[in-house]
Amino acid sequence: MKQKILKILLGFSVVLSLGFGLILVTTLGAHADRDPQSTIQPSDSVALPGFPVIGKWMIDQDGEVAHWLTYIYHGKKLAEPINIIIRVNRQSEAEAKEALMQATEAAGFKVRPGHSSGYQAILGEERVPQFPDTAEHAFSDMTYLLPNNHGRIFGPVAYQGNYYFVAALSREGENWVGKLLDHSALLHPYDSFKEARTKFVSEMCRDGGADISGVVNMQSALPLDDERSTGDHDGTATVLDLK
Repeated sequence: MKQKILKILLGFSVVLSLGFGLILVTTLGAHADRDPQSTIQPSDSVALPGFPVIGKWMIDQDGEVAHWLTYIYHGKKLAEPINIIIRVNRQSEAEAKEALMQATEAAGFKVRPGHSSGYQAILGEERVPQFPDTAEHAFSDMTYLLPNNHGRIFGPVAYQGNYYFVAALSREGENWVGKLLDHSALLHPYDSFKEARTKFVSEMCRDGGADISGVVNMQSALPLDDERSTGDHDGTATVLDLK
């Protein structure tokens, strides 16, 4: 019975994506938030030995720290951290992009509709755009109508013979009926940053040809901030190598 329901939901997702995607999906904006009180500071980036400068946060369309729109976590706004670094050893930017797309596809994290877009991240002291630049899409392991681990990837930037990407991975919970009827942020409930990172790393290493080369301290957990939270994020990013 459960499998039958899942097939029906997946069918709905395809219909929505193909038939009504431009109408429905563009209203999502489940992550983008405008916060005129917030500005990006030098302290919002980290300088790690052997890496380009990396920003701690995903940045929204107004150039501010991205928050999960209107979602309040324990009375605070939910800031979205960079929790994955991907280092790709290729000869050109085009080859690095192709290698990453092939790896994520093999890992089951396909570029799917139903997720807001247009974000940036700081990488190599630049603000780099979301990759790929497909509107209202993100990398995800499942349709947005069901609980899913999804992420936005940014880059690449060339540094010391490699190409670097960074990503913000998060898991959203289930409210598929609400998502069909009213595409608001409250219907894309936050579940976890750590679970999504773990799933992405696991699948990339198992099926995507990646290797874990370490974990770095991004200094991005906010346990004592009065206005912002990072949920279950532990302040670190996992580094993956694609060779």
